[in-house]
Amino acid sequence: MGRIAEAISTLRRCLQSAPGFLLGYSVFGHLLESVHGREREAEGVYAHAIGTYFDHPDAWVNLASLLVQTGRISDAIGVLRQGMAGGPEGKFRKPREDPSVLMLLGYLLHLRGHAAEPTSLYMLALGCGGGPVASYLLGRISTETGQPYKLRGPKSKILNPQLNPFRFEYTIGPKP
Repeated sequence: MGRIAEAISTLRRCLQSAPGFLLGYSVFGHLLESVHGREREAEGVYAHAIGTYFDHPDAWVNLASLLVQTGRISDAIGVLRQGMAGGPEGKFRKPREDPSVLMLLGYLLHLRGHAAEPTSLYMLALGCGGGPVASYLLGRISTETGQPYKLRGPKSKILNPQLNPFRFEYTIGPKP
């Protein structure tokens, strides 16, 4: 525990001398998460990072992920919705255009039994660079609901709604 206490002390001093160091808040929060019983303190570090860097998507994802790990899924959904709102005037855009924020919110809502909003969030994530993860999550909802999704535009060439995301085939050499 001595090395961890030393690391915590070092990160505290680092953030006191450079309070604008976003990566420091992230590292500090993750360190506190790893120490049993320090989750509330990690939550405070992540909340402070959001207050300082409202427009930084990783700050929102870090806090929401911690809330999920502590069983507070409804709070995590609320936090992500707050980030996507863009502040009181709606001027902060990065969280609502970040695939990690969109996919995490969609996934949490999907866990709660929703299908329509997660589908929209996964489609938005695809448009923002969500790649195969967003495609997989979208395919999962399609498979569960039995309703194929339809994409238009350049992303439609990437995805085939007829594919089953749970069936993977890979062959080496010529097909028999």
